[in-house]
Amino acid sequence: MVFYRMPQAFRHLVVRKHLGPAPGWTSRAEVERNVTVLLEAIPELSSVRDDHASVAFRVNGGTAQTIEAEHVIAATGFRVDMRRLRFIRPRILDNLTCADNTPVLSPYFETSVPGLFMIGVVAANNFGPLLRFAYGAGFASRRLSGYLARTAVRRLAPVRPELVAA
Repeated sequence: MVFYRMPQAFRHLVVRKHLGPAPGWTSRAEVERNVTVLLEAIPELSSVRDDHASVAFRVNGGTAQTIEAEHVIAATGFRVDMRRLRFIRPRILDNLTCADNTPVLSPYFETSVPGLFMIGVVAANNFGPLLRFAYGAGFASRRLSGYLARTAVRRLAPVRPELVAA
């Protein structure tokens, strides 16, 4: 919880700069020798022809380029932006407090919308870059499940007279 208590600007900087996507250092030479890498390209169209993938890209916002290969990996460089999550209703988004388009969370992963909790990559700006990985799931699950178990409203099921033995 030390990271959580740090100033917001510092937390966001650490998440942006540390533990980003990267292969193991030992694989760099092998990748550079055997793989064509196309940076800053936006995939626009894909198809399969004769068991080969064909992907058309827009490179650097202008030039069109098509690659045909047995395998194509498009790494998106995903950045959390709550506004792009279409499954969250606009009314909820309007009540969601965000910083850099990521939710501001309580120490127990609750958003500004009561009862709405978020974990995983969307929680990284609050709890640290490890939340972007499976490794961070242990911390998140223990903290959130413990909180929910302590605060849950326990209701007894109504007694159904037909099930009570006479």
